[in-house]
This record gives sequence, structure tokens and C-alpha cells, in this order.
Amino acid sequence: MKKIVSIIITTVIIAAVVSCMFMPVAALEGTAKKYAPVIDGIKDEAYSHSYSFNIFDQYNCEKGNGFWSTQGDTETNLDANMYFLWDDKYFYVFIEVSNSIMVDAGADYVLGDNHPWESNCAEPRFIWIDIDDADGMVTLSVEAFHKRIFGQANNEDIWEQTIAAGTHYEVTRTDTGFNVEYAIAIPNMSEGMKIKTALQVNEHSDEGTLGVGLQMNGNNIDEATVVTLGPVLELAPPEAEIQAEVVQPAPANDAPIPEAPAAAETPAPAPAPAITTPKTGDTSIFMVLIAVTMACGVIVFAKKRTAR
Repeated sequence: MKKIVSIIITTVIIAAVVSCMFMPVAALEGTAKKYAPVIDGIKDEAYSHSYSFNIFDQYNCEKGNGFWSTQGDTETNLDANMYFLWDDKYFYVFIEVSNSIMVDAGADYVLGDNHPWESNCAEPRFIWIDIDDADGMVTLSVEAFHKRIFGQANNEDIWEQTIAAGTHYEVTRTDTGFNVEYAIAIPNMSEGMKIKTALQVNEHSDEGTLGVGLQMNGNNIDEATVVTLGPVLELAPPEAEIQAEVVQPAPANDAPIPEAPAAAETPAPAPAPAITTPKTGDTSIFMVLIAVTMACGVIVFAKKRTAR
């Protein structure tokens, strides 16, 4: 009996492990609202009302650690958030990076190398033609110090068409890191369309370069985030400013102060006629005495008549 129970338990465990191996990856999903922000590297309020995710929310990303480093140590204090909006022409992306370690990799390297990834840069990746086909993937990297955009696409035609169609961006340095804001020219966007994306941020210091986040490639596109283009974002208008109370200036010291008009005399009201109230107290007592006397007389008369 014990052997049978043991065999059943072992079989159940093996089946559970095998089923977990073939379960689909639980990738992130969200809906981007339709709204056109100002591309200035400063986060518009609209981004806070649309879809966003943290860099460590992505599949298999551990907070406080990167996935690869040139010096071997993958520990990091870097953090980042990625926000999305869209309209009929552009897919808007705002990346907010917090990083206490930021060292300039140098203008010669950043501006001279074909792909200067060993720098402080955001490296988001996107697929929009067929989100299950990595051949359509585009990388749009932007370096923080020299504000250079670089990247690559598995299909060079997609890269050229995207950049030539008016893709633009802005970078701002902040007290805690840097921001990158993109307007990515993607053709034929409409509500319900899906775009796949992943966020990688590279941290560069005197010790080397560390990759943080999810590096989407041909082998792991199922792990990437799916963003669905959603409805128009209706933002409430800003509250009207309260108008300051207008105070009339006081008259100058030498200006005559107008006298208040004299109050009109009001004739005193005529005295009300006196009201005479009848004195009812004595009369009432007199009438009570008469009634008592008459009652006594009636009783005496009745007794005498009975005696006869």
C-alpha cells in the first residue's frame, strides 16, 4: 500500500513540473491612452493616466541586479519606469531613469562609435509589424550625456523608414538621473493595435558597464510587454484661478473726507389709546355667593315640604 501511495505522489509531482515547463510566459500587458504630449523630456501629466511599468516588473528581472556586466558585478541602484501614449502619427514613450552612478563615457566614444552601448543610455526595443516575429524588431538607444540616438533593426528598411518618417526625441538630465522622451513614427496606427516592447538601461561607471532590465532578442520575445493602443484620454481642465479681491485705495491724507449725510428726522409715533380692562374678580365672587344662597334656599324648602 505504501508503495502505491509513493508512486502516485511521485507521478503527481512529475506531472506538475512538466506542466510548469510548458506554461506560457506571464508577460506584462497594458493599454496606452490616445493623447499627444509635448516632446521636451519632461513628463506630461497624461503619462500618469496611461499605461506604465517598472523596469523590474518585466519577466525574470530581479530588483537591484542587472543581467550582465563587463566587470562581473551585477548589483545596481538603478531604477526606471516606462510610460506610453499614442496618436494617429506617433507612439510616445517616456523613460524615467534614476541612477546614482553616472559617468560620461566620453564624446569620442559616444559620437564616434557605431553602437556606443557602453555608456549611460536607455535601450528600449519595439516590434509592431508582427509582434510574434523578431525580424521586425527595432532598438532605439539614446545616450544621456551627449544625447545621441543610435540603434539597429533586424530589417534595415524598418530602421530607415522609422527615422525618415519623423521619429524624434528629447533628453533631460535630472538631479537623480535622466529622462528620455520619444515620438516614434509608426505607420497605420489605430485603436486596438498591439506593440511589443522591452526596456533595457545601461549603467556606465569607472568600473565598467552594466545591463539592467530585459534585453529582448529573437529568443525571448514572448517575455516582452504587450501594449495595446486604447481610447482617447480625457483630461479634466485645470481649475480656474481664484481672482484676488480688489481693494479700493485709501484717500490721500490731504483729501477731504466727505461728511456722512444727516439722518432724516422721523416723527415720534402717536400714543396708543388706553385699553380699559373690566374688573372681573369682585363680580365673580358676588355671583358665587348668590348661587350658594339660592342652593341653600332650595334645600331648606325641599326639607320643609317633605316634613308635611
